[in-house]
Amino acid sequence: MQRKPTIPAAGFRLVFILWMFMGFTGSLSAQVRLRLAVSPNPPVICRDELLEYSIIIENSPATPNFKLPSFTHFSVIGIPSRETGRQTVNGQVTTYMAWTYTLQPRKTGRFRFSPVEAMIAGKKYQSDQVEVEVKDCASRGQATANPSTQATGSFWQDQLVKPGEDAMAKARKNLRMVLEVDKRACYVGEPVVATYQLFSRLPSESRMSKQPSFNGFSVIDLPGADPMRPDVRKLDGMAFNAYTLRKAQIYPLQAGTVEIEPAEVENDVAFVRSDYLETHGMGEWMDEYALAMLPPEAMVRQTVPVRNEPVLIQVKPLPGKDKPESFTGAVGQFDIEASLERGRFPANESGLLSIRIRGKGNLQWLTAPEISWPAGVEGFEPEVQDETDKLTVPVSGSKLYRFPFSVGQPGKYVLPSFEFSYFDPFTARYMRLQTPELPVQVDPAVAGTTSPYQKTTKGFLNRMFYHRWWIIVLIAGLVIAGLLLWVLADRKKQKRADAETKNINAQQVRENESNPEPKEVYVDPLQESRDCLRNDQAALFYSSLHREFRHYLGEAFGADAGGLQPSQVPVLMKGKNIPEVLQIRAQQFMQDLQRILYSPFQQQVEPARLLEEAEHLISEINPYLRNR
Repeated sequence: MQRKPTIPAAGFRLVFILWMFMGFTGSLSAQVRLRLAVSPNPPVICRDELLEYSIIIENSPATPNFKLPSFTHFSVIGIPSRETGRQTVNGQVTTYMAWTYTLQPRKTGRFRFSPVEAMIAGKKYQSDQVEVEVKDCASRGQATANPSTQATGSFWQDQLVKPGEDAMAKARKNLRMVLEVDKRACYVGEPVVATYQLFSRLPSESRMSKQPSFNGFSVIDLPGADPMRPDVRKLDGMAFNAYTLRKAQIYPLQAGTVEIEPAEVENDVAFVRSDYLETHGMGEWMDEYALAMLPPEAMVRQTVPVRNEPVLIQVKPLPGKDKPESFTGAVGQFDIEASLERGRFPANESGLLSIRIRGKGNLQWLTAPEISWPAGVEGFEPEVQDETDKLTVPVSGSKLYRFPFSVGQPGKYVLPSFEFSYFDPFTARYMRLQTPELPVQVDPAVAGTTSPYQKTTKGFLNRMFYHRWWIIVLIAGLVIAGLLLWVLADRKKQKRADAETKNINAQQVRENESNPEPKEVYVDPLQESRDCLRNDQAALFYSSLHREFRHYLGEAFGADAGGLQPSQVPVLMKGKNIPEVLQIRAQQFMQDLQRILYSPFQQQVEPARLLEEAEHLISEINPYLRNR
């Protein structure tokens, strides 16, 4: 609910300006402070509970460099989170940065975390120390360790490459391609679920370089897991993030040993040189924002192709024994029903027979049933309504076949029963289903009504069919004549346009020679990103765009581009009277770029769309800069 201001408009603006001024001057005089915080407080936990350990730096004028204390008796769960913000107390503005670790104790006892030291703008700061007590007790309902987050604890070490270490070998060890199937033996027509997964312990840009062909199978693709929320799986004793690249239910078409071919994925991996971090006093841990600012010489880049091993499926033939004559290839579990739209109608109108087959199995293979129409009844091609859900395994739902038919003479007729049979792979038996006979009463024709199937189907459609070649020749002749006329008219128009262009160009040359004008030199702020996009250098595009857009904002608003964070963008832009909507868009765009830099599937965000959004933002910001 929106509250109405109680201060007059002019007074409100004055109070707001004074408040901003006091907050700004207060922040200048605020002291830098480095402290530690733990949760719960008091820091007493049970053996199976988790502890949150936070490093908080207040009023820092620059990004700090610090070394972590030794978590000797604790396991680090997941990747540390980072938070930035500001708070105002009695007119005093405090900005802060916080890094939070989730820790799980390895044993009971009293433990002391030593002080943290940090270098901020060339000055050394030190925190206090913290003591934690771990008791041998049952959990009191607090959060306990989750295997999916615990598994990511050592992932950061896999991103570092030490001097002399083989980066390619390390990448191959930490990137695997796996094909999983839910069964390795099945019948013809029985589905197998195949899932291609990339197991990764590294941030990478990955793209499928070779799709599986699924020769010998009918394929229905299934939705995979969210690539931004991977599962954590174990392989060879190591935990991996598992990304589903493709998932499908495949139906074998013939018996025998059938191979599911491998897929291939290329991964662009960027390792961080540990010696660079040590030389520059950065320690052996950095958050995602600091990583984005590392120069090229701090990185070792590798393109790593991986492929899975092929999988063999034993496809059993459907048994020949006891196979019904009505069997047409349906495999699964089904029901059938038949009905008439009307059991009584006049001879000059049509009837409608509906046959619905429902269940689960290879419904996509089913074809229209063959109906044995009795003498005096003429049937027509059915209308098929597919009401299947192809995202279930096997496919489920129903198929409805609607057969129109006509009867020439009044009387009583009986539509015979229809047999449908299928093979049940769970019982390995053929099953037969029978529809009941359906009586039909046909009355004498009623004046003024006709059967559309008697008139339209046999009259107009037949005439169109027999005279189709004359119609095709006539249409082709008209098209060719139209093209010739268009070409002749276009040539005349082009000659006139060329003559006018020559006259205009000659006049412009004479004017330019007599009145030369100085040319403005335009520097494209996104030139490097355009070059990366043009040269298909996707691995460099995202970091280039992030750096160039940040540099543009820094130059435009007189800020330090190297340390510019999304949270600072609205503050800088507000001082130049730029609309709030544009402030939010620019801030969100910077946040999106930072997230993309650490997404393992960057190709899911189109580079061209990102570049276009950056261009729009710059073109909308520039007019406000020229008017300042």
